Amino acid sequence: MTRALRWYFEQTPGHANEIALNYRNDLLTRRKATATTARHLSVVKSLAKYARMTGLITWAVEIPVSRIERTRDTRGPSLETIQAMLTRAAAQPSPMGPRDVALLRLAYDLALRIGELARLDGADVDVKTGTLWIFGKGRRSKELLTMPESSRAAIESWLTVRGKKPGPLFLSFSNRNQAGRLVTRGVYRIIRDLGADVGVHVRPHGIRHTAITQAIDQAAKHAMSIDLVRQFSRHRSLTTLMIYRDLHESSRTQATFAQFVSEQLKK
Repeated sequence: MTRALRWYFEQTPGHANEIALNYRNDLLTRRKATATTARHLSVVKSLAKYARMTGLITWAVEIPVSRIERTRDTRGPSLETIQAMLTRAAAQPSPMGPRDVALLRLAYDLALRIGELARLDGADVDVKTGTLWIFGKGRRSKELLTMPESSRAAIESWLTVRGKKPGPLFLSFSNRNQAGRLVTRGVYRIIRDLGADVGVHVRPHGIRHTAITQAIDQAAKHAMSIDLVRQFSRHRSLTTLMIYRDLHESSRTQATFAQFVSEQLKK
């Protein structure tokens, strides 16, 4: 046991809790994240609990741990940005152009994750039926998705260039991995660079976010079940999808209220 801990455990219950409270307040004053503050204070509480369990002290640290607010950035690029990226991708020479258009179409039309895109094989696609087999996140087997016409046409154009040989669906054209599988890092770089070309910072997962929020809007507009959106997004839990919906609606509410406030200033 360190000298500092021995000194701390020799304090009276009230003084020990006062020290812990001052420690928490110091962390917050230094603008430590709530998760960091909670983690530090939890260590103190755990040490005190162990000391009490072994008979060194008879008191406990009663200072509550700060509530950790977990948020997820569900914002994605606008539809105009994605359209501009598609236009930019299509303007590229073959084979990069057809490949990148197909990549973007699947990323948005089916809300595919970056890993799901990278794992696709040519055998996973059936252009005639418009279907696609993917290895979803956390899944042990592939699941069948139906492509909309926009994705089917883009894949068909890409396969005309790629050919029907077995192997990965999306190929790399970098010098280090010529004609090899386009890995997640490559997918990330392509989408990032296309976004930069149209003046926007875009993450691959952001495109999935945009697709899901659009699906939420359409479900609300046509009075459709939110569970249909969950099936589209392939979230196991409806709770996860609720994060998208709540933050999306909260963002729109905030924007509407901000507009209302700003208009009051003009009166």
